[in-house]
Amino acid sequence: MEKYINIVLPDKTIDALEFRHNFTISRVGYYEEPRHHYIERADLGDAILLLCIGGSGYVEYKGRKYDIHRGDAALLEPHVPHKYGERDRDPWSVLWVHFRGEGLPGLLSLYKESGVPPVFHMENYQPAADQINRIILLLRSHYNSLSVHRACCILQMLLLDFPDTCSHRSPEDSRYMEKALHFMKENLYANLDLQSVSRHLGISSFHTIRIFKSAFMTTPMQYYNALRLDEAGRQLLHTDDTVEEISRRMGYSSQFYFSQQFKKKTGLSPTAYRKMMRSKF
Repeated sequence: MEKYINIVLPDKTIDALEFRHNFTISRVGYYEEPRHHYIERADLGDAILLLCIGGSGYVEYKGRKYDIHRGDAALLEPHVPHKYGERDRDPWSVLWVHFRGEGLPGLLSLYKESGVPPVFHMENYQPAADQINRIILLLRSHYNSLSVHRACCILQMLLLDFPDTCSHRSPEDSRYMEKALHFMKENLYANLDLQSVSRHLGISSFHTIRIFKSAFMTTPMQYYNALRLDEAGRQLLHTDDTVEEISRRMGYSSQFYFSQQFKKKTGLSPTAYRKMMRSKF
């Protein structure tokens, strides 16, 4: 894909469409790692969808500044002042769609009811990126009214999918979560506590608990201990180390406590688990 694509549909093309759509595309495009990319508008008549697929940027909207990273999307309402741009040290790659239509008030109401914020994160953003790229391919050259209609239908499906595909955590909380999970997996033998995880994230213990409860319906330490027990189960299956050796390596204070916790999670003692799992392979 080129570094820069900007497709503008003239008003006369939109006005000549045989029937109206809830959402009609007026402009669509792509920027790859632009330098000095900065946009400020006081009163734009179109809504804007931004999808970051690499690097980082920012959006200022309704009195708040959002840091934007890969997988983050923003939906900016018409006639609301906004600013957005890339970060100098890590310029973003971004897909965008400008659109208008009578369906916008209903869409915004649906998003509000579904808890979709103006800026949200998608764990798997690729399907949304693929849909916008399909729109670009349809409109790039020699488009006709049929291709415009098809592009508008794709946009409508994309917009209606967001309540199901977006993470209801803020982009910042999603990044805290990713950082916490990486830290836990890198320190399975360290016997971490809540304070050490929160300190690594640079947030309060209360904030750390809140984002884990929101994502997994469990506390950070419950999640971490489940990871440790999963690793202990892997070692029981793939090594000949004794239960005592594995429990000590995993940082448990005693073999008895380790066996108690392992049985609580799996329903089997470590020895019984090893025997059962090895009989299957």
